[in-house]
Amino acid sequence: MACPHRKSLWEQSDAELLKQVLPPQTLTCTPGGLLHCGPGGEGFGLQTALRASHPDRIKECLSLAQSMVCKPKHAGRFKMERSIAVVSPRAWLGTLSPFLCGLQVVEFCYIRAPPGCLEEVLQVYAKLVLSELSELDGKDGLTPYTVHLGPGGKWGMQQVAAFPTRFQECFMDALRQKHPVHLQVLQAQRGIAQWRFLPLQKHFVLYCLHEDGSTWLCLPHHNPLFLYQAVFTSMDQAALHLRTVGQDPFSSGSLQEVTSEADSQITDSFLRGETLQGYRLVALRCLVTGEEACLPDCWRMCHSVCAQLEFLSAVAECLQGLLELCEEGEQSAAGQTAIPYQAAIEEMSEGLSWLLKRTLQHPEALAPPGVWETVLNWRESVARGSRAVCVRGVVGVCQAVSEGLFRDLHSLCHQVQALLDRLGTAGEVREVRTQVCCTKMVPPHSQSHPHGSSACHNQNPSHNVHRTGAQALELF
Repeated sequence: MACPHRKSLWEQSDAELLKQVLPPQTLTCTPGGLLHCGPGGEGFGLQTALRASHPDRIKECLSLAQSMVCKPKHAGRFKMERSIAVVSPRAWLGTLSPFLCGLQVVEFCYIRAPPGCLEEVLQVYAKLVLSELSELDGKDGLTPYTVHLGPGGKWGMQQVAAFPTRFQECFMDALRQKHPVHLQVLQAQRGIAQWRFLPLQKHFVLYCLHEDGSTWLCLPHHNPLFLYQAVFTSMDQAALHLRTVGQDPFSSGSLQEVTSEADSQITDSFLRGETLQGYRLVALRCLVTGEEACLPDCWRMCHSVCAQLEFLSAVAECLQGLLELCEEGEQSAAGQTAIPYQAAIEEMSEGLSWLLKRTLQHPEALAPPGVWETVLNWRESVARGSRAVCVRGVVGVCQAVSEGLFRDLHSLCHQVQALLDRLGTAGEVREVRTQVCCTKMVPPHSQSHPHGSSACHNQNPSHNVHRTGAQALELF
């Protein structure tokens, strides 16, 4: 089973792959020696964030991120500053990562206030975010947005406009309870995504600082990995973030903290069955620590059919989002929302169909007989009004096919396996995968679940359920 992978992904030696992952390029260093300017003068941050970047691709990613930047706002009696950054693996496009499933940016907001003013700071921040959302509503090329408030639910653009006070209350509650908050929007075709809409995510992170700068509180939580993977749009913003929360990022204490955080996230990703995310975190760990032995394995996994199937799933989910917008538009009184997206839906459907055929027919996909023929008939079902069901079926097929490929390919990546052994997770990963990937059907209404599988899903309730090939095909 692993022979096709070994033939294509191991044609190049580890040394040759390292040259592709870490291309020889000049990073301009600031006088302080910590911050760098990326290749071609694009992107700013620590060397760990820029070392694996491609000069052309990082420029395009930063250009896409500009659509999420809003005008400066006032914060009343408080001093407020902001910075925005693209985070890996998007910053690795063209080196470690060949596919752009979507763009993730983080907006850091720093508000200085006297002690005891946290509630007032939250109110000011909620108003600032509400103002940003109003500004996004008028930007060309962006679909109506959705704000995710963790367990607090989702807020659509129309809901926010209709109940702004209630939205601010829910937003503040989410931050108080340390729930991640992000904005989701689709961007019209442009640049490196000319045939499809591109999902954009903007994560909101607040730093409440004492006026003297002695200490700070981060909501929803401080992720020490962000500093090492963030590519900022300007040197001033990179310096602001480093000055505020970075201290000395390469001191022994800081490196121990970030390595511990990376190890924890790597463990969680593999135990949840999120193999690609686990390999990306391993790559970030390599760039931070300088231990480069695992980078060739990471390159192979991120350039495999598994990654291409993840990309196809992302395109299908984006198409699903457009179909939902059209459905909402048809149900509205004006019925105008659906009109701008009809042409895009047809173009994305064509591109998705072509990519599916090319991917599932590839020898390395090892797709079961009959899968492609079944998927090929999805266009016929469009006429029967079930296109949304077919798109969900496409996602299910991609997940089902990739699950077995992950196991085969991971078994060949000995350096990553050795790292997992050192972290003490390899045995747990094998046990969880055995439970999750079991094809035995559970009787209807059965209340008994394997302990490992239950634990896996409890750690991440929103994680998609993996289907067998037969179950995925039933969606059609």
